[in-house]
Amino acid sequence: MASRVELADEVRAWLEGLVAGGLPEARLVGEAVTALLDEGSGLEPPLVVAVESMLRAQDPRRALDHSYHRQLALLQQVRRGVADVATSRKRMELTLEQLGRQCRTLAEQGRKAADLGRDDLAQEALARGSATSAELARATADYGALQGEEEKLTAASRRLQQHVDSFRSRKETAKAAYTVVLAQAAIDRACVDLDDPAVLGPDPEDAITGARARVEEALGSAHGLEQELQQELGGTVERDPGLLGNDPLETGLLELRPGSPADSGIRILFAVGPAPADTVVLLAAAVRQGNWWTWYDEALPQARNLLAERSIPLAAGGTAFPTYSKESFLDSFFPGRAEEVEAGAALLVAGNRTHPLARVRRRSGLTATQLAERMQVAPETVAAIERAEPGFTEVRTLAAYVEALGGRLDVVADLGGERIVLSGPRTGE
Repeated sequence: MASRVELADEVRAWLEGLVAGGLPEARLVGEAVTALLDEGSGLEPPLVVAVESMLRAQDPRRALDHSYHRQLALLQQVRRGVADVATSRKRMELTLEQLGRQCRTLAEQGRKAADLGRDDLAQEALARGSATSAELARATADYGALQGEEEKLTAASRRLQQHVDSFRSRKETAKAAYTVVLAQAAIDRACVDLDDPAVLGPDPEDAITGARARVEEALGSAHGLEQELQQELGGTVERDPGLLGNDPLETGLLELRPGSPADSGIRILFAVGPAPADTVVLLAAAVRQGNWWTWYDEALPQARNLLAERSIPLAAGGTAFPTYSKESFLDSFFPGRAEEVEAGAALLVAGNRTHPLARVRRRSGLTATQLAERMQVAPETVAAIERAEPGFTEVRTLAAYVEALGGRLDVVADLGGERIVLSGPRTGE
């Protein structure tokens, strides 16, 4: 469960426009965001999907580009660390120069005081000179360590740059090969439709599988490179927590799809935390139909940049987003309609919890009609259960559905962090 939501300025203005226009998409967004605040990490596909897995499933070439851009973002953090150390070294050089001048000045003052017979002033200058010399010695040692750190980071930055450049070449080669195979497969299918076997090549599906395997291999190397970049950031350079989680293929940017499992034509990119960890950050959003790729090409870099800016302290030029609790979110965007939106959010959550049932049924090789026969109900009842229609999500009904699939429904009670598994009711009881 998330306790608050932050809205990037563009997302806030976008939602305000939907609400002001009285558009039905506004309510869908309100219900989805409310569900996100209520359920948090409990939401799963199709309502919430990981951007990485979505790109990988729909077009692995896009996943390669996405990973490459994240590598560049991580590499930029390494470079920023090198620049910070270089700045510290230059400041240290100024300090050493100043301490050196002080030592020379105090030594000269001591000699002049001794020449004038002012032993008291000479002793004072000598004592101050000794303290300054000791400070200079410590600063010199620190400077040597800082130089070594800078050399180490510079070498690491160059090595990582070479790895990223190498991945870029590998990425473009894999993408090109995959594109060629897809084009050839399209030609082959057209030949089949035209009944022209003369130009047919190998099985296009086999070719696509081989090309996709090559892309997946490149994605595997991308995962390893991202881990290497993060290890460098986790060592001597402070890591920007706003960009990635521990596993770049499983965490990072997520996508909220209001209205799911139906496609409402709405996409909202968001991230969870990381600080505070119970915060959902909405980064980019759009309503459209058709090809989404041009939007992703623009929105994904924008979302990454916003997360990076959010992680920087305000005093250092960072960005703060407007923050809302669930109550203030509803009051701000849906005044007088809070109960209505919350009720819609509850139905949305219920619908998305039961939606995977249809996927499990299909994996079991059963049609809705066959499952209905096992349950001794009408096929319309099975469809209603899978759509989470009101009146069809009671525990006993769901238990009958699951048992017809050969499983068993258990009820889990969460009592202040303690989870107790309670057996679901038997349909025959």
